[in-house]
Amino acid sequence: MKRHIILAALAAAALGVTGCAGLGAESYGDQLKSQGNATAALGKDWNEGEKSIERGREMIEDGNRKINDGERDKRRGTDMIRAGEQMKLNAEEMMRQREEQAGA
Repeated sequence: MKRHIILAALAAAALGVTGCAGLGAESYGDQLKSQGNATAALGKDWNEGEKSIERGREMIEDGNRKINDGERDKRRGTDMIRAGEQMKLNAEEMMRQREEQAGA
C-alpha cells in the first residue's frame, strides 16, 4: 500500500510537470513570428547604423573642407600681416628720409 501511494505521488508529479510545460509553450507560428520581429528589429538597427555612418562621413568631409578653408585663411592673414608690417616700415623709412632732407 505504501508503495502504491509513492507511485501515485510520483505519477502525479510527472503529470504536473509535463502538463505545465505544455500550457505556456509557444506554437510554431508564434515562434516564427517572434523570430520575424527580432529579425525586423535587427534590420532596423542595421539601417540606422548605415545612416549614422553616412552622416559621420559627411561630417568628416565637411570638417576637412572647413580645415582647408581655415588654413587658407590663416595663410592669407599671415601674408596680410607681413605686407602691413612692411608698409609701416616703408612709411617710417620715408618719413625719416623726409625729416633728414628737411633738416638738411
